[in-house]
Amino acid sequence: MDTTMNGSVYFTNKKTKDSPIFKPVARKNQLIFNNKARISVLCISIIVMLLIVCSGLIIANAAVSDDTISDQNKYYTSISIEKGDTLWSIASNYVSGPKTISNYVNELKEINNLQTDCIYQGQNLIVYYYSSEQK
Repeated sequence: MDTTMNGSVYFTNKKTKDSPIFKPVARKNQLIFNNKARISVLCISIIVMLLIVCSGLIIANAAVSDDTISDQNKYYTSISIEKGDTLWSIASNYVSGPKTISNYVNELKEINNLQTDCIYQGQNLIVYYYSSEQK
């Protein structure tokens, strides 16, 4: 603020942060920044909560799957391959629990020392299955 010789007060055209013209703009910008910060914190909080809930569901599901298998006994048996049988069709008949057919086929190949998926009529294979019956 400057004064003239006769003592009257006048404003200059200098625009500074402290001038009354800029105070409402600065307050508005601060409010916008605060609102954006609040929204960001809210979004991050929601994402973290969703991750916690999803993790809990995954862990609970895995625990249930393990319980169903642990209540059952694993048995092995020998089967004779018939015409039209494949490892995949056999696996689909014997697979249970959380295992996939692909995993079961790989385990059948390992148990029976097979290098490929090829099996032949009359060949014997060892397969495993789960049962709650005591044998």
